[in-house]
Amino acid sequence: DLSSVARHNFLYRSGVDHAGRAVFVLVGQNFPARDVDNDKALLHVINVMDSSVHLPYALVYVHSNFSVAFNQPLPQFMQQVYEVLDRRYKKNIKQLYVLHPSISSRTLL
Repeated sequence: DLSSVARHNFLYRSGVDHAGRAVFVLVGQNFPARDVDNDKALLHVINVMDSSVHLPYALVYVHSNFSVAFNQPLPQFMQQVYEVLDRRYKKNIKQLYVLHPSISSRTLL
């Protein structure tokens, strides 16, 4: 049951862009990094995105009100996400938009 993760609404499909690509929105402040089961969070990402990533898609990351103490995933989780998500997720992301980036997030990009 992924309802405990889905209720945070940190990732959702928003519609399509001008090119007809699926648009997913990732809201950093809604990701409860310290309180969520990483396996369930990963399954939620797959559940939301899997039906659309076989085609090109766009991802919008909203960094507003992001808290390092509460919302930043641990590096191990990010590595797990990268290893588990198959090639379709990496190959078909055509646009990445970062809204309200902090200075530290700008340096990572």
